[in-house]
This record gives sequence, structure tokens and C-alpha cells, in this order.
Amino acid sequence: MSLCDGVADWRRFGLTPSLLGLRHATEANHMSDKHFRILHTADWHIGKTLLGLPLLDDQRHVLQQLLAHIEAHRPNVVVIAGDIYDRSVPAADAVQLLDETLTAIVQRLQTPVVLIAGNHDGPERLGFGAALLGGCGLTVRGPVDLRAAPVRLDAGGWWVSLCPMPYAEPTTVRAQAGVGEADPAAGGATVRDHAAALALQARHLLDQVPPGDRTVAIAHGFVQGGRVANNSGDEYSESERPLAVGGTAVIDPQAFEGFDYAALGHLHQPQWVAGSRRIRYSGSLLQYSFAEADQPRSASLVALSSDGSVDVTELSMVPVRPLRKIEGLLADLVEQGKRDPHRDDLVWATLTDAGVLLDPMGQLRQGYPNALHIARPQLEGGSGELLRGDHRQRQPIDVLGDFWVAVHGVPLPDPARVVAAPLVDKLIADARGAR
Repeated sequence: MSLCDGVADWRRFGLTPSLLGLRHATEANHMSDKHFRILHTADWHIGKTLLGLPLLDDQRHVLQQLLAHIEAHRPNVVVIAGDIYDRSVPAADAVQLLDETLTAIVQRLQTPVVLIAGNHDGPERLGFGAALLGGCGLTVRGPVDLRAAPVRLDAGGWWVSLCPMPYAEPTTVRAQAGVGEADPAAGGATVRDHAAALALQARHLLDQVPPGDRTVAIAHGFVQGGRVANNSGDEYSESERPLAVGGTAVIDPQAFEGFDYAALGHLHQPQWVAGSRRIRYSGSLLQYSFAEADQPRSASLVALSSDGSVDVTELSMVPVRPLRKIEGLLADLVEQGKRDPHRDDLVWATLTDAGVLLDPMGQLRQGYPNALHIARPQLEGGSGELLRGDHRQRQPIDVLGDFWVAVHGVPLPDPARVVAAPLVDKLIADARGAR
């Protein structure tokens, strides 16, 4: 089914030919003239696999919840702030799921959508047909286009300008602007990093906003002060990996000066940024890494007032198979799983067994059928000391001692060392004599 089927008449969306963007019919929303509601979401990562397991059915489950929230709350617009897909060339079933979801929002629920490309998306592929779809209720900003205008929507007596800024490398933005690393139009300010590239997009859009409009930025990137998966800044989820080496991808929150609200994507935890109550990550709809296990997921329902004030309600998303970490002896975990009402969760298990185990994953899946990973710190050398250094410079008996620690978690006992040392020497001598 085409997204435009049944919506060829622009009046169904309250559109007027003079608008460059879309206008949702305020009457259909039953909204007061004081609030404009934005359902802010991001980081769908449709088509993602987790440790080899496809998550498409899990994604379909939470997208159905999202549709239910849209139907219940009737926002004026749905904003999707990037990473629509998990990879730049998505699989056919991922494209189909996105098509079904956007068709339901725009056609069945008659709610316009504005979405941008994130760093995981292929901007040209995502932006295919954007000019046509824009007349049907869907605004897609894939590749950066500095000529593009804000999307203006009527809030019932006042106006909101949405400013979509798709993710792009600084070189791409410079090429669009036709400038070098120093932008003369910015008074000589450099355009060498992501922050400057975003500022350039923002300036081009804000210059087109009519006086009196409330303004909403839609962007995808790492804004300084944002919390990554484990809250400390040390452990990223695979899907929110750093965008560049060093600090060149970090965006200063001041980049959003001039906007009443900044709808961000890239980091997966719902959060306000740097203490601001107007710069926000909606977070992802699912947990996409075990670094994110046990973290709640939601979309953000933003109520923007005519005076520019913002209020946000988190709309909870409940996964059908949450990510969970468990720890203990293998036999205990198997028995625990058989009694666990949530045994179908996606599980990462840390086994504390000291000895050799036969087919530990097969055994674990008797209790937790969706176990995806087993960690055994003693086999991984604990702190990693066993993995460092040049083993060619060590004595064979010392290497055997390392192996003993890895398997048993304790040093090779002295009596065993006394017995093993001459045996190891003999094996090496025999091997050399056989050459």
C-alpha cells in the first residue's frame, strides 16, 4: 500500500498551498490554542540484530505501542530524530516495517510526520521520494540541504517552525555551503567539526523563521552533557557508538540557542541535557545493547506552549523480551530459569563456575531459551593481565600457569608445578627432535 493512498486531497491534513511544510488540522486534535503537542521519538534502528538475533518482531511490538500512544494522545506532529534504520542499506523486511508504521501514522491516524537521517541511515536511500511524500503528510530530510525551509505548522492562532537538521559529516555540510573549513558568512568561524556543521544548518533554518514563530530543532548527534548507556560516559551501547575519533563530534548545547525545544536522537536513554529543560533525547524504543539492560524506554510527549514553555510526559514502551543480566553457577541458573516467569527475556549470563564446562550455552538455554551470551571472567583473564605482554618471552611453565589461572581461577599449585615443569621441558625437547 502506498503512503499516499487515500490522502491525495491535501485538505485532509489542513494543508494550504502557501505552506512549505505541513499543518495538522487542529480541530481533529481537540487541542487548546495554548499547547502544541509533539510526539518526539528517535533511534528506532529497524532491522537491528543483537548478537545474531533478529529484533524485527520485538521492534514491531513496540511500534504498535507507539501507534497506540499516538491514537490516545493525538499529537499535532510526530518527530523522529534519526537512526530510523540500523544500517545504511536496510533489509527488505525492515523497509516494509517502516512503510507499515509510517502509513499507519500518516494515513490511518492522520498525523503528519517529520523525520531526519541519523548516522546509521543512508541519507539518500532514506530520502527517496521525499518531495512526493511531503504532499502526503510525511516530511523526510535525508541528505543535508541548506536550501530547505523549516516546516511550519499552525497551532491554532500561533505557529510552530520545525527545523530538521539531518546528521552529516562536516565535509558534507561544507560542500553544501560552498565554503572551506572557514565559513566567511560566519565571520570566519571554522566549519571543521560536527558542532560547527550543525550550527551552520541551524543558522540557515533560523534565518527563514517568521517573527513570532515558536521554534523546534530536530537533530542527531552527541551533545555535551549527554549520558551514554551506563551513565558514566565509559560504556557506549554499540548503537550509540562515538561519531568520530576524539572530541570533534561533541556538540555544545549552545548550538540550540534560539530554539524553544531541541528534539534529539543518538543517545538511547530518555534525558534532558546539561540541566536544560528544552534540550532532550527521547531515547530509543528498545534496549539495543546489554549496556542498556534494565533501563526503561519511552517516547516523549512534548507540550509546547504559545509562550515557548515546554512540558514533557514520558510514554512508556514495554518490550516483549527485555534485556537482562544474570550471574551465578551454571547449574543454579538453569534451575532458576525453569522457575522464572520471565525466562524468555534476552539474557547475558556471567558464570562463576571455576572448572571446565561442557556446552554451557546449551545447558543454560534449558532454563533461559533466549540466552545470547555467556561471560566467564576467569577465562578472560579477569583484569586482562593474561592478554597483555609478549608470551614468546616467557617460560613455557609460566604460560601453563596462565592457562591454569584462566580455567580454575587460582594459581597453579606448587606440587603441580614441580610435576609439570619436567614434563613440559620433555615435550618441547621431543618436538624439537622430531623436526
